[in-house]
Amino acid sequence: MADADGDADGVADCVDGCPADGAKLDPGVCGCGVADADGDADGVPDCVDGCPADGTKLDAGPCGCGVAEVDADADGVVDCLDLCAATPACTTVNETGCPIDSDADGVSDGCDNCPGTFAGDAVDANGCSTDDEDADGVLNDADACRGTAACAKAGVGADGCPADADGDGLFDGCDQCAGTNDLTDTDADGVPDCLDACPNDGDTDGDGVQDCQDNCPSDALKRDPGTCGCGNTDADTTGDGIPDCVDPAPAPQPTPNTPGIQPFIALGPVLPGGFVCGIGLAGPMWAMAAAFLLIGARVRKGRRRGMHRN
Repeated sequence: MADADGDADGVADCVDGCPADGAKLDPGVCGCGVADADGDADGVPDCVDGCPADGTKLDAGPCGCGVAEVDADADGVVDCLDLCAATPACTTVNETGCPIDSDADGVSDGCDNCPGTFAGDAVDANGCSTDDEDADGVLNDADACRGTAACAKAGVGADGCPADADGDGLFDGCDQCAGTNDLTDTDADGVPDCLDACPNDGDTDGDGVQDCQDNCPSDALKRDPGTCGCGNTDADTTGDGIPDCVDPAPAPQPTPNTPGIQPFIALGPVLPGGFVCGIGLAGPMWAMAAAFLLIGARVRKGRRRGMHRN
């Protein structure tokens, strides 16, 4: 009995890998019934070739069959998708192949040595600021303490930050007392110890003179005892150069509520803008008025008598 040969390819079915495919004796890459043809001659059968008509590609890729996957500027984005061809090698690009400039200074991030430059600052070719906002001698991008006070500029370091050698929270250039805590005020008089002639005494009478320099520390009106001593005025009401407290003949003063005529020197103003010095009256108004009438009557009477005698 002859061996069966179903596909009539001259090979018995019992040894034919594809007994129903007269063109193949084994499945190959594409399997029985499918030719292992290689239309683009790239060595890969068409049945598994993503681009069977493109001998340079096995799959379509981003650009598709028939278009080469070339990245001429080597920025990681193939030319068919690159909207910014020929970007510099240092440039960081986005998905379209265009440069990224995070700080908008005109220098792309990959080429920018100072990627955090403040908006509006002028920059050099490396993307670093050429401005010195606080004029402390340290350019903005290198300045870790922008806005340094004018008084502290002389003491800034390479990072643009002022020094505080005594640790009192006040920068050295602004420190009233370098090397000492300006905030210490032992006697709470509002004057820091470093500037206080009497740091432990204060100003008891509040006259602006420290107790240790005030010979009358409890008398706000006097700094020295003078002739009359602290707490007493050195007034000289007679103008004779001798304070009233030691004047054997001080200016007489009226005795309050005492009828009659009393000579005295007025110590207060009795008329706007001036003082009155001379004979004055003290006592109830009716008594003073009566005294003046009586004096006037006697004076007139005396004058009449004198006229008769003449």
